[in-house]
This record gives sequence, structure tokens and C-alpha cells, in this order.
Amino acid sequence: MGKQVMEGFISDIRKNKIVIREPYKEPKPEVREQPQAEAAEPCASKETPPTERFFQRKGSQQKKGSHGDLEKLEQEYIHRFLGDLSPREESNLIQLRQKIGAQREKIPDDAVLLRFLRARDFNLEKAWDMLCHHLTWRKHYQVDRLIECWEPSPAVRQFYSGGWHHHDLKGHPVYVFRLGQMDVKGLLKTVGEADLLKQVLAHEEEGLQRCEQATQTSPGAVSSVTIVCDMEGVSLRHLWRPGLRVLDRVIQVVEANYPETMGRLLVVRAPRIFPILWALVSPFIDETTRKKIVVYGGNDFQEEGGLRDYIAEDYIPDFLGGPCPCAVPTGGVVPKELYREKSGDEPHGEDGCALESAYTVTNV
Repeated sequence: MGKQVMEGFISDIRKNKIVIREPYKEPKPEVREQPQAEAAEPCASKETPPTERFFQRKGSQQKKGSHGDLEKLEQEYIHRFLGDLSPREESNLIQLRQKIGAQREKIPDDAVLLRFLRARDFNLEKAWDMLCHHLTWRKHYQVDRLIECWEPSPAVRQFYSGGWHHHDLKGHPVYVFRLGQMDVKGLLKTVGEADLLKQVLAHEEEGLQRCEQATQTSPGAVSSVTIVCDMEGVSLRHLWRPGLRVLDRVIQVVEANYPETMGRLLVVRAPRIFPILWALVSPFIDETTRKKIVVYGGNDFQEEGGLRDYIAEDYIPDFLGGPCPCAVPTGGVVPKELYREKSGDEPHGEDGCALESAYTVTNV
């Protein structure tokens, strides 16, 4: 199994440009040797990438029978970039990689495969089914091209009150969402539901990139983000039925295609109407995700067991009583003169937009 793991991770090692350096040794006194002894073991050329030089050394170690060092390297790599895996989890990861590799030319990296396995409690068949639906969805709606070409409109930049804000105590990227300050109805009537979803997908993709970057600088794997949702200002206007329908659909798309990307959701300053809002959206959130949600009413988030248990004092946003300036837009009411012309009370949409998920979320 160890050999299969290493073969599966070779592409990831090259991607992350890992360099294994020899331990420092005291230099020995210079001794002139015979010319034929200078080329006892070939060295890598200057043009050879660091990873290629590493594999050449690994190969020479194998010839010498250093199998224990190779197994240690495998476990260190798995712990460093994927987290601790049980033998069963490691086996299912290998099987999923082999299964998809037999049918598709491009294989998602192991961090992606692990997210789908974890979303289905490492049930291989269920994870395979979920992953296939995701790849079909991604190809059908050309998500990669959509994200690459996506440029938010001025209205989205100004009134969409969500964005990234440093990291938590464990190194996970922090996403701040000021729902109470966002005019959901105004945004939907101005930019439409398709553009709103594109903004959500762009942030999801950026979150994956930030997790990958955090893994490079953290002692262990970082595969999820922490979300701080500020509900100060949430009122009955946020219970606009067409907006709630769009919210439900967005949740379904995210749950189906970006599983296990949310490590913790911290809901702060929850208002009295929060139970009503929760009753409306919770049916679309699976049980695993619900267990990651922590809700604080009023100023409870400032007490023991609150926000500071997850985020360092220096990074608490200023609008939550901390010292750290937060660059997330404050939102506000969208001027009606920015609304698009449309009859009725429904938000704008686009035929064939990515809101239609190819996968139905179910509670597991």
C-alpha cells in the first residue's frame, strides 16, 4: 500500500515543490582523491528540478535497502499535507484515486478526494457517486472558466458584505459574512441570482486556494475554513421569500460541490428572529454541517467560550469589539435606481445558470 501512496502523491509533491535537504555535517578536511574516485555516484545537474533530485536520492536509498526511511517519508507527507488517516481511510483514498484514474484523464488532487470521502463517512461508493456528480456539474457549467473570467460588478463589490479576514488559532482562513448589513432583496433585484451565485462560487474557490496556501505554512494540513456570520441588523426584511428560495438553492449547490470546506460556523449577535430563519434553511443543511455551527446571542460571543476561543485577540474584527480593521464591505441598502427593470417580485435569473445543481443534498 505504501508504494501506491507514494505513486499517487508524486504529482502533489512536485506541485508543492518540496525539497528534502540533507542534515548538516561538519566539513571534513580537504583530501585529494584520484580522478576516478570523483565520479563514484552521479550528481543531479543544475537544470534538474529539486523534486527530481529528491527522487534520485530516494532511488539510491532503495537500492541500499533503506525501506524504513521511505515509509517514514510517506507518513510524514500524509500527515503534513492530508492530515492523520487511519489504514481504512488511506485504503479508501487509494481506491477512489484508482477508480477515477481508470475513467478520467484528469484526476483531482488527494485533498479534494478526501473532502468527498469525509462527506460520506469514507463510504467509497457514496463518495464516488458524489464526486462524479460534482465533476459533471463542474464541466457542464464550465466552473473553472467561469471563475477565471468572473469580475464582480460595482454593485456586488459595494453591497455584498462578505470577504476574507486573516486566520483562526489553528491556521484556518477566516471568512466574515455580515448578513445583517446586506440588502439581499436589493442585490438580487440589481445583479440577479446568477451573478450572486458566481460571487459565492468565486469565494469558495478562493477558500480552497487559501487552504492550500495555509497548508504550506502550517505544521499540518489545512482543509477547511472558519466562517464568522454577523447577524446584527437581521430583521423581517431578510425573510423575503424569493430571497430565501435563492439562499436555499445556493446552500444546496455549495453542500453538493464544496463538501467539508467549512470547519466551523460562528454565528454572532443572533437576533430574536433567528429561530424562524433557522427553521427555514436548516432542512437544506446536512447533519454533519449542523454540528459545526455555534450560535451566540447578543454579546455572548465576547464571553468565555466565545469568539476568542477560535480567533486570536489581535484578529478579532473591529466591528465585533476587536482591534483588527476589517476590509469586508459594510453593505447597506441598494438604491432602487440601480434595480433592473422586471415585473413582479421575483429576483432576476439566467437560463442555465449554475444555480441548478446536478446533485441533490441528502442527510446522511
